Amino acid sequence: MNHGRLISGGGWLLRRLCTAAESPAKSPNLYRILSALKKTGGSVSETLDNHVMQGKSIEKTELERCVEELRRYRRFQHALEVIEWMEMRKINFSWHNYAVQLDLVSKTKGVVAAEEFFSGLPTPAKNKNTYGALLNCYCKELMKDKALSHFDKMDELGYVSSQAFNTLMGLYMRSGEPQKVLDLVELMKRRSIPLSTFTYHVWMNACASLGDLDGVERVYEEMKTEYRIGWETYSNLAAIYVKVKDFEKAEMMLKELEKRVKPRQRDAYHFLLGHYAATGNLGKVQRVWNSLKSVSPVTNFSYMVMLSTLRRLNDIEGLTKCFKEWEASCVSYDGWFQGWFQGYFQGWFHLCQILPTSTKTSQNNRFSHLLCELDATVIDYPKHYELRYVHYVARRNISTEWSLLERALSPDCVILRGFSRFDGGMGASGCLGFLGGIFLVKVGFPRG
Repeated sequence: MNHGRLISGGGWLLRRLCTAAESPAKSPNLYRILSALKKTGGSVSETLDNHVMQGKSIEKTELERCVEELRRYRRFQHALEVIEWMEMRKINFSWHNYAVQLDLVSKTKGVVAAEEFFSGLPTPAKNKNTYGALLNCYCKELMKDKALSHFDKMDELGYVSSQAFNTLMGLYMRSGEPQKVLDLVELMKRRSIPLSTFTYHVWMNACASLGDLDGVERVYEEMKTEYRIGWETYSNLAAIYVKVKDFEKAEMMLKELEKRVKPRQRDAYHFLLGHYAATGNLGKVQRVWNSLKSVSPVTNFSYMVMLSTLRRLNDIEGLTKCFKEWEASCVSYDGWFQGWFQGYFQGWFHLCQILPTSTKTSQNNRFSHLLCELDATVIDYPKHYELRYVHYVARRNISTEWSLLERALSPDCVILRGFSRFDGGMGASGCLGFLGGIFLVKVGFPRG
């Protein structure tokens, strides 16, 4: 077989179709194979080479989808290795691919490495895509001076667009300077640079951060004259009103959101679940969940969102039912999701079971403040063993099944981050006293 023909030039490669892993009888697709590497410890390049050597062709679009999904789930190192494999095989490497690679270099090796990568690019590759990617790196790391200097250079070269302004706005919002977002909006208008939907969303959030809810309404009214407003805008508005506890207006926005949701827009359903949970409306959470199940395939991520939602509402019965439903129906196990489910929920379930009846309610409420820190795992993606620790502590299990002595908790892990807010600010002493001696011995904190 001519294996070279399968990868040469990056053209259409003869391909054996692999369908989604929802069907256990069918082979996993390429993304499923790559996503499993975190658990199996294999090499991306070897995996892709073996895929080709087995006569399974790979299209460039399939590789790009893999990179996109790996980035989505924060598997940045594997995503970088995929794109490096593409470059090595000379698979029609585009300017956009260079921009993605620069972003991944920054995430895996740091901004200095990203700057070196940018400097080493051929002149044609130093275009608005890669300049914009480097600007994003500076803004993500809150490197304001470098970001502004780089923005000015982009402006000189004619590379500034609404996207570059949006990136700079994100920097100002994260650094607590919402007024500067309003200044950038005025500058965009003076220069006749079109405001994108995202620009309007950040503008609304800046007004809200300044306590100007009338300003939020004005931005919304202006936006209606420029765009056909989609569900994302109503989701953004709902979040703003939830934050100020104006649940009446929030629910009005959510009704508008629901009118615009299409059957397979899972993200919209996920946001609805979160917003209705924030308003404390369990009935509407259940209704949205049932609607999602009726119109769109329910993924592991959808279950994760729903379980988090029920956890926020302290609906133990519903949470248990949903968890068992996931266990019964899931046929495609992603290692990260499995660890997330086990660490997040099984520890909580066991904790509820072992607490003395007389103190269960009060103690569970106190400990739930610590577990609420795990709500951030959707964003932070902690290590499996950090999540599993809750499970073992809750069971008071000190068997050799898993040893903390071999893998110490890092100082910034999700469990320890919650200490400062535990028990009304009592901090670590109150938390450790509740968790008991096992925690002290296994993690190595001094007693007393």
